[in-house]
Amino acid sequence: MRGKYTAILVALVLAALTAPALAKVQLGVLYFKVQAPDESYDYLSEGLAEMLMTDLANQPDITVVERERLDQVLQEHALGGTGITDPEEAVEVGRILKLDLMIMGSLTMVGESMRLDAQVLGVETGEILGGVRAESGSVEGVFEMLDMLSGQLVDKIRDVRYGKPDTPVIFVEPGEDAPRMDVAFLVDTTGSMGDEIEVVKQKMREIAAEIAQGNPAPAVRFAIVEYRDRGDAYVTKISDFTYDVVELHGVINAIYAGGGGDTPESVYRALDDGLNEIDWDDDNEVTKLVFLIGDAGPHEYDDEYYDLEDAIDDAQDLGASIFAIGCSGLDQDPGATAAFKQVAYETNGSFEYLSYRQIYQDAATGEVASYIYEGGRYYDEETVRRELEDSGVVDDDTDIFDIGVTRINKAAEAVERGEVDTESEAYGDGGAVGGITSSPSTVSEDTVAAAEERASGMAYTGGMSGSMVAQENNLDSLITQVIQSNAAERGVSYDMGVSQARVLVRQGEREYWVNITDPDQVDRLREAAENDETLWLAAGVKTVTDEESEETSIAFK
Repeated sequence: MRGKYTAILVALVLAALTAPALAKVQLGVLYFKVQAPDESYDYLSEGLAEMLMTDLANQPDITVVERERLDQVLQEHALGGTGITDPEEAVEVGRILKLDLMIMGSLTMVGESMRLDAQVLGVETGEILGGVRAESGSVEGVFEMLDMLSGQLVDKIRDVRYGKPDTPVIFVEPGEDAPRMDVAFLVDTTGSMGDEIEVVKQKMREIAAEIAQGNPAPAVRFAIVEYRDRGDAYVTKISDFTYDVVELHGVINAIYAGGGGDTPESVYRALDDGLNEIDWDDDNEVTKLVFLIGDAGPHEYDDEYYDLEDAIDDAQDLGASIFAIGCSGLDQDPGATAAFKQVAYETNGSFEYLSYRQIYQDAATGEVASYIYEGGRYYDEETVRRELEDSGVVDDDTDIFDIGVTRINKAAEAVERGEVDTESEAYGDGGAVGGITSSPSTVSEDTVAAAEERASGMAYTGGMSGSMVAQENNLDSLITQVIQSNAAERGVSYDMGVSQARVLVRQGEREYWVNITDPDQVDRLREAAENDETLWLAAGVKTVTDEESEETSIAFK
């Protein structure tokens, strides 16, 4: 029904917490079986396996066993070496090496056509857990074919390891007067970006759902520009604006990290395509946001016709703000960081380093410690929390990791210097952090410098005890906070309290996603879920139409 939507206000909910990434999956890659017209292609048995091993080893959550260890086991146990085709033998190799998964594959050639197949075997169960394939019409396409297979295989491995994302899509039909937003993601998809890309894949539906829960619900279109560099499978790949979250998620699921090799990437081409080759709404009333997400600076080619100044001019003409997010590795290159900052600051956007939470556990004592890596520095999370509590920006419910240490300090400094509009809608919904996120241009260079110095003084310089057992990043939180804060400036109201968990509530044929911000409630409800207890919970459902607003109470088990 046009002009109508449903907003959910919840007192208590039950949800599965978003768990940090598990320890790295351990796997082995066997030589490929080659079925070709003659023996001249036999070298591909080893060559394809070696290249696939390199691609998989570049993923932050995958460890590939060394070829020497694998060959040694094959020889010692008289197991088939080249082109092993028996899954039982492959699983036996994995058990000897104490691996989680084994990868076995084949290359089939018929005329000029080629096909690669790979299977994922579970070492513990001995089952074939999934398979992927890629095809090419000519021998010259073998590298691109392997690149495609590698990307599909990474997705399959993560599906097996972590489970497929199952967040339902929440469709809210915006009213005719709903605030409109165009949001474009320019994402570096080279090999080193695997962890960040996985977060976008797993969280994009949740990001869209969180944004849709505004009052009134904004009408948001999303577009994606994937970029790598010259010499890779592609330089840029464009997916134009769409309101359809299902279509968007299909595009995102097809993204995989690959290529790269040298540090700089085709950032200029990504900016050019992102500002000029997608169908931006030409209405000045539409909020236009660009997220530049990468871990490397722009590649300076002699024949490059587009540069940073061109991007800044085009963004200003378009009325778009660029929010640059520096992933791990960008902090090692001052020139790359400077480029990301310049294109953000001169387009009324902001630059933020991505935060990485790393959990370490001492094997002897079992003690667990949480550290945040951000902008080349480590922070002890609990120590930083204690230091920030006096700033007025942090309270008991604030997740420092979600917001970022430097960003919290920036908000604190901006409040002290009177650079935050405390009357703004974004401040009302999201406090000082919401205020500086929606209006980054109000924060002076001196404030930014002071915040970085303040954060530097909080850095942890000691050693980590034990081994890292989990890691996650806050990319989804950064994206959601920026979009919600900008939507708030257009009159959209959000409760930007930090969600500790989410739950899918079913009432008859209707389904709702609801959030919880109280950690104590999370602990109680998780305990009830683990013990299969039944709890009655209360919630309020607010139905809003163009003419009236009506709130009713419901109860559910």
